Amino acid sequence: MPTEAQHFAQAEKNERLRYLLSSSSSSGENFPDWEIVTLFYSALHYVDAVLATQGVHPNGHNDRNTRVTNLPDVGSIATNYVNLYHRSKNARYDLVRFPQAAVERIEEDLFNPVKAQMRTLLGLT
Repeated sequence: MPTEAQHFAQAEKNERLRYLLSSSSSSGENFPDWEIVTLFYSALHYVDAVLATQGVHPNGHNDRNTRVTNLPDVGSIATNYVNLYHRSKNARYDLVRFPQAAVERIEEDLFNPVKAQMRTLLGLT
């Protein structure tokens, strides 16, 4: 099972990938759907880093979605995480197209609060 440090490193790596994807290619093509996916998987690894400190390693998305609601002091952060999960599924499976402005709102309203709270729970803020 991955350690807290490994999950944290993967979260940061996924977050860096999001910014690479947000830069338009030379053809002018961008990838907002994959930006959302990388934001979600970054959040997932921040959550898994916290869960790893408790010796918990979720068995999949449903298990993780339930466990995130049981973390201390998460409040609406659990809802933000689950909403980010759903946006990622919309992008991956339903081929929902998100304008760049929506990606920015998703990052600000859903991802950033999850990241901040997980970092607090990890003692990093």
